[in-house]
Amino acid sequence: MKRRSGKWIGILGGICVIVMLLSWIPEKNEAYSELSAGISRGRAAKSLALAFVDKDVCIQTEQSFFEVQENDKWYVPYMNYLYNCGYITTDLMPPNQKTAEGRLTQREWAIILQNIGMSDRIKETNQEAEVSFEQFWEDYQAILQKTDPSQTIVRKTITLYQTAANLADAKPWEAYTDIGVLGFDGIALDYYLGKQILVSLRGTEIIRVFGEEDPVPVEEPETMEPQSVEQTKGVEQEIRVLIQASDYSQKLHNSVSITSAEGFRTIYADAVTCYAPGESITITSEQISSGSMIVEPEGASELILSSVHRSQGTPSYPGRLELTAQGNQIAVINIVDIEKYLTRVVPSEMPASYGIEAAKVQAICARTYAWQKLASGQCPEYGAHVDDSTNYQVYNAIAEQEISTQGVEATAGLILTNQGKIITPYYFSTSCGYTADNQIWGGNTADYPYLTAKAVSLTQESLNLTDEATFQAFILNKEYPAYEIGFPWYRWEYSIDINALETVIKERLPSLMANRPHNTWTVHEDGTMSETSNAEIGKLVSVEIVSRYTGGIAAQLKITGTEQTIIIQQESSIRAILGSPDQTYINKSESGSGKSEGNYLPSAFVCLIPIMDGETLTGYRICGGGNGHGIGMSQNGVYAMTMQGKNWQEIIAYFYPSIEVKNISQI
Repeated sequence: MKRRSGKWIGILGGICVIVMLLSWIPEKNEAYSELSAGISRGRAAKSLALAFVDKDVCIQTEQSFFEVQENDKWYVPYMNYLYNCGYITTDLMPPNQKTAEGRLTQREWAIILQNIGMSDRIKETNQEAEVSFEQFWEDYQAILQKTDPSQTIVRKTITLYQTAANLADAKPWEAYTDIGVLGFDGIALDYYLGKQILVSLRGTEIIRVFGEEDPVPVEEPETMEPQSVEQTKGVEQEIRVLIQASDYSQKLHNSVSITSAEGFRTIYADAVTCYAPGESITITSEQISSGSMIVEPEGASELILSSVHRSQGTPSYPGRLELTAQGNQIAVINIVDIEKYLTRVVPSEMPASYGIEAAKVQAICARTYAWQKLASGQCPEYGAHVDDSTNYQVYNAIAEQEISTQGVEATAGLILTNQGKIITPYYFSTSCGYTADNQIWGGNTADYPYLTAKAVSLTQESLNLTDEATFQAFILNKEYPAYEIGFPWYRWEYSIDINALETVIKERLPSLMANRPHNTWTVHEDGTMSETSNAEIGKLVSVEIVSRYTGGIAAQLKITGTEQTIIIQQESSIRAILGSPDQTYINKSESGSGKSEGNYLPSAFVCLIPIMDGETLTGYRICGGGNGHGIGMSQNGVYAMTMQGKNWQEIIAYFYPSIEVKNISQI
């Protein structure tokens, strides 16, 4: 599709208005100007529940008072906890979405205060008036003096890097910060992306945002800020890995069963207990309520976690385990030498069948990431540096493989640095023949020369893929000589009826507006734009990509309806709004089709081709390429390059230009 210059002028004018809009956006959201409006019952319930217990305890509340279709809502575990404890009743607050999203009244708050033994805080006022944020937080501080004398709830200044607003693979209500992954159920947080903010926390759940601290520029959207190479001096070479429960269903364990082929011992409360080879024990939180238990194997054997299931079956772990009670559950930490840790990360992230050079590349990237965590000195979750899931690096899902271990050993100690800092080596599954740079996440590309938009092809041809016609010709060319031309997700497409697309958009738009409020903008008749406040688009008229980032990835999607026209911004939101649930894509797999991981587009390297019946628009061919966010290194691209005879040095230099390879032992 060719762009229309008149429409573009309006869009560009609207973009200019965004800066002005940001001056009043904070006044329209409780997270930004909390003293100006009443607090919702859901927010109040969350804050109150966390004054008593951790979030995981709320999640484990057995009885749910909500209808089944509402049980996935963020406020449900907190309200269920309060119902079960008798602090609120279903007569006072009926368990439904309308109640949770409505404002807390003085009458309701007075009853809650009475139920928790804080009647002295009840105010004589209009019983149906809203409880303001100012009043609620004043009362809340008094409540904490009673419920949290040990100050489990703490205030911290954090730097917010990513949420689902700028990272397609991020889970709803999870924020990537300089102290790790934090939850922010019910709080509008995206305005603060790239900024330092003061928050209150219980565990890893944000209760309140006090406001912006000294602003920091949006740099590379890392889960942790780049760490100075000098900070690695003197750092222990052991990494602490939080081991999640079976199939990554939850972070904590209800109980833990352990055995070992050569025997093991436990150390708890100064008592050492030894167990014979093959003997098994099961630990519950009640057994370790007074402190942590250390479990160590005999000799060079490993500890088998028989209560945990992974892709390989029942996993065994090198090093030792640390078990700590967290409420009525257990946090399991694997304390392991970093090089041994990598032997279980590399095969989980890069197939051993890809060969030794690919294993070396992945080993260097994985080691760089792990050392960045170690150098930070942070323990973001339950005293761990990382967990074993895709939140960080997948660890021990696949058993140790000979080729992968050889790759780790051949590159022992090697990490990637830039200007004296350890980088975050982003990678993804498959490229379309081009990568993106970090402007898609709001980054300053000049400051991050190792994250560039470039061809991943034999010709290394430079294309202007910001131009719509050039991009469409590129993405529709299934024979473009890219390294990954033979891989299933190199090119993909599906066709969708206009009415079906309208249904998908209408189903996705309200959630997108709620979770990523600054990615949806209404275009007015005069060309100006404002944050979308109404999800009603009427009858779908058309959809089109109206701008692209360097490398061709979609930057803005325009949805035109009979009621309003909306611009969707950023690659993650575009993938979400166009990703039809359980969609089958025509691709280059052996069967000729496949499903993407999750209900969003495989990538935002995509174009929309109208399907016409005469002059009537009946649907679209949604055509794209690649799988993943597209920044950094393509893992299948690595394999394809090794098949062309490239070694690890050439591959690293290609995907991460302007980096230095250093040995951590020589720093």
